[in-house]
Amino acid sequence: AAGAEAGPKQVDAKVREFWKAAGEEERRPFEEAAEKEKTEFFEKQKAWQATPEFAEIEKAEKEQEERRKAAASEEAAKDEGEAKAAGGKKAKGSPGKKKEGAATATPQAKATKRQQEKENAQPASEPKRAKKAKDAAPAVGMMLDAVVVAEAAKLNLEAALRNLAARPEVAGSNKKPADLLKALQASGGLVNPAKRALLGL
Repeated sequence: AAGAEAGPKQVDAKVREFWKAAGEEERRPFEEAAEKEKTEFFEKQKAWQATPEFAEIEKAEKEQEERRKAAASEEAAKDEGEAKAAGGKKAKGSPGKKKEGAATATPQAKATKRQQEKENAQPASEPKRAKKAKDAAPAVGMMLDAVVVAEAAKLNLEAALRNLAARPEVAGSNKKPADLLKALQASGGLVNPAKRALLGL
């Protein structure tokens, strides 16, 4: 309708239409600008990955993964031990009764027994699945706003900001990127004091 405000889909469609209609000369400045920003991003990413803060985060993530694997192995060993213990108890049953039952069991009774054993075995695997669900998906750092990152770069705090945002406890605190930058400014760029201030420790 006339005068109606265009939604995101309409705007996107219109932009695509203009871009398709644009000639090579019109497109070139935008393509060059995009390529420049892409190059700058990878250069900053490479510089960040060479910092001690990034190495510290990588080390913490590796330790967390090792602990997760150790816990999973321990849980698997525990489940295996319980299964063996349950099998040993069944083996100690009365031979006479077992023989008598085998003689009188019908095919239908055997099928029912197998179904019951299958259903009884399912709860044993539930703790393992719960453990895997709990340990799956490692902590991902907070998504940083480009404006806040640019502001941090001006203050020489970009590396500290990314380090702080990558801390699991900070990422899960519902704090905004701007709050992280303010905390870093107040702490003189020190990550741990800024983290304590944000979490109220």
